[in-house]
Amino acid sequence: MKSLFLRIFLSFWIAMGLILTGGMAIMGSVQSYRVKSLYEVNPDQLAREARQAALSGGIPSLREWLAALHARHPALGAYIVDADDRDIAGQTLSVLTADRLRSYRARNHWRASLGLAPVGGTPVPPPEATPPEYQPSWWNIRRLTLEDGRRFDLLFDPFALSELDVLDQPHVWWLLLLFCFAVSAPICWLLARTISGPVGQLRDGVRRLASGDLGVRAGKPLGRRRDELGVLARDFDAMASRIHELVATKERLLRDVSHELRSPLARLRVALDLARRGGPRLPTQLDRIERECERLDAMIGQILQVARLRGKPIQAREPVRLDDLVREVVDNARFEAQAKEVAVKVAGIEGAVVQAERGALASAFDNVLRNALRFSPRGGEVSVTLRDDGGAYAMEVADRGPGVPADALPHLFEPFFRSGDARDRESGGAGLGLAIAAAAMHRHGGSVEAALREGGGLLVRLRVPA
Repeated sequence: MKSLFLRIFLSFWIAMGLILTGGMAIMGSVQSYRVKSLYEVNPDQLAREARQAALSGGIPSLREWLAALHARHPALGAYIVDADDRDIAGQTLSVLTADRLRSYRARNHWRASLGLAPVGGTPVPPPEATPPEYQPSWWNIRRLTLEDGRRFDLLFDPFALSELDVLDQPHVWWLLLLFCFAVSAPICWLLARTISGPVGQLRDGVRRLASGDLGVRAGKPLGRRRDELGVLARDFDAMASRIHELVATKERLLRDVSHELRSPLARLRVALDLARRGGPRLPTQLDRIERECERLDAMIGQILQVARLRGKPIQAREPVRLDDLVREVVDNARFEAQAKEVAVKVAGIEGAVVQAERGALASAFDNVLRNALRFSPRGGEVSVTLRDDGGAYAMEVADRGPGVPADALPHLFEPFFRSGDARDRESGGAGLGLAIAAAAMHRHGGSVEAALREGGGLLVRLRVPA
């Protein structure tokens, strides 16, 4: 089942349906049992008992007889009414009994209007006078006469007990409660285990992650679930992987920074020692110190830029025309291109607009372009192309430089990465330019990739969502 909400809803719905169905079945069974218990009861025999009670003790004896009858046969309705249709025990007549009595009175009134004698109650034959084919009926109205001559009518209703009246019996309540617990307990237990088990696993994973175990994962059994808990487990694994990656990147960056800073600091120390000696080479050593300070300042600025781009998400976006941005960056880089006699050709679509952080996007493209110019041979050519790339815009920079080994392509955008002699410290800088470009594109939800060109050189493609 793909939805935890649906699972909870259906569990409660099925439990309630089973409880209601079972409760109705229990009440129906009790009702059926009580009704069937009347099959062996003879209404004429009960009428004889009532007549005997009427002759022996009058109305008090009849009330006692009614109470005893209700105790013996709870499913049977029995009423003894006077001429005003009032039951002597104060009972409320059932609907069926009231209709029968009303019809009986109306028939007598009609006979009286015609001058005919009223219809009396059905006579009760003595047991010895009952013919074999005689079948006693619950629906006959039987006449009871007291010693003082007062007359009452005895009516039976074998269907007077409704299904809800069954609830008046204590043992029925206990049966219903027992059935409710028997049905709801296993369903609720299974539902609780379904929810609490995965939640407990995720809780343990969160605690281990908080304690520093960055390799913890929710695991495949939980991650394969197709409900909300499975989605949560996969999100947890993605979060743990991202945190692991960020921490590993941070540690690697710290190691790389410490390594990269060591070399210029060592050169500065040597230059300072030489400068202290004075002599005719002092201006040269001071110039060297200045260059090393500038290199350190540029490197620290690039490190801070990488950290900023990998930090908080973009706070404010603005419409950026990519063709204008490309021309602006290319114009700024032409001085460096002219110094190496490298031609920069621009082609592609016009009017491409994206919502982006202009400074970060310009920095990414500028680093890629200057990287291409740095490794292009003198008199070479760098091609810049802007095109529609299916839901995104791609800015491609292609050069005819020495390129990189194929196995170095996946690492080309890592901080401080250099590939062999083609990217040594003298020509390749600190190895942060492409890392800045990658961080800027990921910050915009885009991507950056590199590929080797046929005939030599490198193609770097920056993709930003349209």
